[in-house]
Amino acid sequence: MIRIALGLSFLLIGFEFLFFTGRLQCDAQDACKENSSWFRPLSEWIKESDHIIVLRIIGILSLMISACFLFFMT
Repeated sequence: MIRIALGLSFLLIGFEFLFFTGRLQCDAQDACKENSSWFRPLSEWIKESDHIIVLRIIGILSLMISACFLFFMT
């Protein structure tokens, strides 16, 4: 049961970081404008367009980890 929960969590993280990177960066910009976010340093880092490759690599790795949890672990 925990394996399925972890696999699905990594699947959602992977989809978010890989396919919705633009939306993730827009959300980070909105969070930085509000100035009340506790994860402001992370939002500042995410919103920079230079980091799009790193965000997509995180997405790919998350999808690979998800595949390991959901399919390859018995």
